[in-house]
Amino acid sequence: MERDADNCRRLRLWQFQRPSSQRSGRNEMTKKLMPIMMLMFLSGCNEPKQVSGTDFKREYELRNNQTMVSSEYLGEKDGKVFLRRKTMSLVNKDKWNEEIWFTGTNNLDAAFLAALRKEIVNQASEAIGAGAPQPQR
Repeated sequence: MERDADNCRRLRLWQFQRPSSQRSGRNEMTKKLMPIMMLMFLSGCNEPKQVSGTDFKREYELRNNQTMVSSEYLGEKDGKVFLRRKTMSLVNKDKWNEEIWFTGTNNLDAAFLAALRKEIVNQASEAIGAGAPQPQR
């Protein structure tokens, strides 16, 4: 405990021994850069990522057959198809990083696009069926 207190005193003395221009300049630079860094961090995490049709199809086909990666087809809107891709954090096994991938429908072959559209219809009918009361036997 005394050792920590001595280290703190030395640090405080060292800070006061530096010229004031070094102390204030660093704080001013930190004050200016902090909002920019926060904005970069927050904006980089939320935007959908555009991928090629080939990458989209490969990720869709692999879906949950990967280790530490999970993918789910979300649907189609405005000529684009969307996929949610989750990857397990290497640091914390309980944390998943999430990305939204999209590609244009014109980047996909017609048979694959038809299969995607059929899947969304099946998901919707299953959701309706799951909420309906089951007949008693």
